[in-house]
Amino acid sequence: MFAAAVAVFLTTIPVSCGDTGRDGGAAECAEGFAEAYFNWDYAKAAAYADTASRKWLAYMASQVDSSDVAALGGMDGRASAEVSQVCLDSAGAEAHAEVRVWNFLRKREIGAAPEVCRDTAVGIKLLRIGRGGGWKVSIDAPL
Repeated sequence: MFAAAVAVFLTTIPVSCGDTGRDGGAAECAEGFAEAYFNWDYAKAAAYADTASRKWLAYMASQVDSSDVAALGGMDGRASAEVSQVCLDSAGAEAHAEVRVWNFLRKREIGAAPEVCRDTAVGIKLLRIGRGGGWKVSIDAPL
């Protein structure tokens, strides 16, 4: 599914992909968001997200119960994330970051116990805020 999403993204708008560090901070924003999000620190993740995305973070936070908190406490270490690539559209207004995430809990269904996920790849969309401004993550649903 991730590969299909990236293929659709790459065929719909002209992009420039390259090393992180030449993206005006998009990689740092995506990585900070991913580390907060996959450690279930939705308040911290909100600092990296655009206003429209915050409803999804609030929704995710509202689904955490005491058994989830216990499962998080029992984890061996925290989730970590690393951006492997950032693709910018030709106008420099949108970016797509390919992020690898390790050692996190994934909640697949409401009411079900979360499961440990050792390694996955996610695509994160970012929008440039203001003219020449910073980046914010934009999500349309929980990751």
